Amino acid sequence: MTSPPRYKSKVLDKISTDIPLKITANLVQEEDYWNRCCKARWEICDVSQYGGNWKRMYFERNLQQIVENFVPETTDPNELNETLPLSANYVKKLDVQQLLPPVREAPKGPDFDDASDAGSDAGDEPECDHFNFAPVLKCLTNLEELHLTYGVSDCGMNFEWNLFKFTARDCLQLAQCVAACKHLKVFHLSRSTLDDDKTRVLISHILDHPSLTTLDLSHNTISDRGARAIGKFLNNRSQLIQEGMEVNTTVTHMDLNITDCGQEAEYCIQQILHRNKETERQSKIQDNSGRIWKRLPPQAAHRFKPEVPTITVQ
Repeated sequence: MTSPPRYKSKVLDKISTDIPLKITANLVQEEDYWNRCCKARWEICDVSQYGGNWKRMYFERNLQQIVENFVPETTDPNELNETLPLSANYVKKLDVQQLLPPVREAPKGPDFDDASDAGSDAGDEPECDHFNFAPVLKCLTNLEELHLTYGVSDCGMNFEWNLFKFTARDCLQLAQCVAACKHLKVFHLSRSTLDDDKTRVLISHILDHPSLTTLDLSHNTISDRGARAIGKFLNNRSQLIQEGMEVNTTVTHMDLNITDCGQEAEYCIQQILHRNKETERQSKIQDNSGRIWKRLPPQAAHRFKPEVPTITVQ
């Protein structure tokens, strides 16, 4: 026998927002309760960024906070391991604004400050790896968007270049995770010192990704050599951007803002994105009409002025 809605509402109003997630995650579905949970924990709550769903907002921001404060080899993973299965059904987007490196032992000696500054600038410190996303992406079966920044927010006077170092091992681990996440549609990796070599490693793993439609590699250190790898991703057959480019039909948005790509590489990538958008437009027309329309003649890319530039190279 179920309780009348008015009684149910009164009971939910009395439930504390501090009850552990393992109790409320699958038991409480009412949005009013998760609205209270969000507002009790965060001052700014823009639910429109989460599809208007308060429960989704709570679980996505809760997991984001755990990942952003996770220090490899130091933080107890029990909280993460307990949260992942509870969050799997509700997390569609993971937006991580910082990733902390492992804690390094401070060198001892009278010239500690000078040695630290010199080592940081020269880049001769031991490589330290960041958070491993393999167990997270494996568990989040509904994840569609992944936004990452390898760096530290608000480091202040503790600034060191190593805090913003995206290592080769980081790149390989991340590339393998993204490749294995077949349901991922949007992938952003910005402000992470991604260079040409790491771009080629990343692209080599996601060449055959079945569902990726948006790739954002803005604010990195990618030049024409890295752009050729991106062209291969769009083409999936050619070693050069200028050749072929007839296979990839899924990616429609790519952000290479603040990179060192040349105009020729930018133009070729833009042509592929425009072609894919045109194909997507034709498909939507056919789906909405319920019958196959006569194919509209494609328009030249330069005749369209997109609402938001897909590629901006400065």
